[in-house]
Amino acid sequence: MPDRRIQILLVEDDADAARLLEIQLRRAAEFPFTLVHVGLLSEALAWLTQHSAGVIHLDLSLPDSSGLDTVRAVRRRAPQAPIVVLTGADDSKRGMDAVRMGVQDYLIKGQTEGPLLTRAILYAIERKRAAEEMVALNASLEQRVAERTAEAERRAMQLQELAAEVVQAEQRERRRLASVLHDHLQQLLVSARMQVDA
Repeated sequence: MPDRRIQILLVEDDADAARLLEIQLRRAAEFPFTLVHVGLLSEALAWLTQHSAGVIHLDLSLPDSSGLDTVRAVRRRAPQAPIVVLTGADDSKRGMDAVRMGVQDYLIKGQTEGPLLTRAILYAIERKRAAEEMVALNASLEQRVAERTAEAERRAMQLQELAAEVVQAEQRERRRLASVLHDHLQQLLVSARMQVDA
């Protein structure tokens, strides 16, 4: 349960539906909240420019926007805010598409009551928090992988340099041995042969 007041932005063009939702929430909510109601997407976007919402209840059929374009617009303006779609369109495909776009819940008007709305708000906030935590953990993991990859590449480079030094040392030693064998030992053999012949 939240320990601070939840700011709920209700984007609903039907004033009666908005009033019913507010009444249901006031009866069922076990947490403090403030409800801000706007009837147009443009009003919601303007409000979100100045404020942050703890959760956004969003109708998909508004006078100035409809369908998933409404979700896209809100998501662009308030990417951190959890969104609960509350619409009259009982369309499971649209619901799944909305969830894929980052909506936390898809509720049908007339099939929801106060306890379900309350639960949807709390779950939406928690789902969004968990998703953000996963994004942060993923970023941290990617950072660690990048650091370890860089370290592995650095060590691989060091090993290549050491291998090149070993090859060069072997070549120097071969040249030295060849010189010793050619210059010193060969001279001894030629001298010994000359002495044997003499």
